Amino acid sequence: MRCDPTFSLLFVYCLSSHPILFVYSCLLSVLFLHIVFLNCIVFIIYLFLFFFYFFYIAVVLILSYVT
Repeated sequence: MRCDPTFSLLFVYCLSSHPILFVYSCLLSVLFLHIVFLNCIVFIIYLFLFFFYFFYIAVVLILSYVT
C-alpha cells in the first residue's frame, strides 16, 4: 500500500462521512484508486474485504430497520 497524499485526503474524507459507511467508503476509494499499484494477491484480499464489509453493513442496516 502506498501512502501518498491522495490516500491521506481520502482517509480524511472518509472520517468526515457517515459512521456506518466509514469502512465501506475507505475500502471502495482504496480499491479503485490504488488498483494499479497492487498485485493480484493483494487485489484479491481487498476484493474479499470489500464484499465482506459490504454484506456486514447490509446486515447492520437491515437489523437496524427491523428492531
